[in-house]
Amino acid sequence: MNIDQIVVIGVVMVVIMSLFVSMIDYIIPTLKKMEFDATCRNYILLAESQNGLEDIDIDELTLRLQELGFEEIEVAAQKQNSVVRGNLYVLNVEAIYNQKKVMNIFKRIDDKVFFKFAQSYLARKIVM
Repeated sequence: MNIDQIVVIGVVMVVIMSLFVSMIDYIIPTLKKMEFDATCRNYILLAESQNGLEDIDIDELTLRLQELGFEEIEVAAQKQNSVVRGNLYVLNVEAIYNQKKVMNIFKRIDDKVFFKFAQSYLARKIVM
């Protein structure tokens, strides 16, 4: 191998690695959004069956989201048994996820990704 071939292979490897790292930086927020939505969906099912959420449930939701790496979590939900059966209510959850993002080949910056979950549910009594 000549020295010019080695240099070209080295440059190509650096470009491929930087593309790989930047693709991972774009995939991570998508995966975090899926985790965020799945966690919030579990609590909307709980709110639907209990006709609202207790303060303990809201604290549990906040704690689970913190364990997943989210910050500045805000939950807006109706209190348990304060809703009228048959009406539509909304569970709103907002959070911020901090990540490092590639700015160029040798520089990474801190980036905040804002997540929002807002879904309505019908207050009803579930009988099993």
